[in-house]
Amino acid sequence: MSEIFNEDELNTEILKLQEEALLLRKEKETIQKMEAKLTEKIKECLL
Repeated sequence: MSEIFNEDELNTEILKLQEEALLLRKEKETIQKMEAKLTEKIKECLL
């Protein structure tokens, strides 16, 4: 099934996807920071 979009609809959809991608990158950074903190805590416990 193919949908036909006009240029404005496509641009709006692209903007939504770009915003979503930005949020996901921020979430990924947050998770990576949490992982680093947890790794440090684990290392401290193992010492």
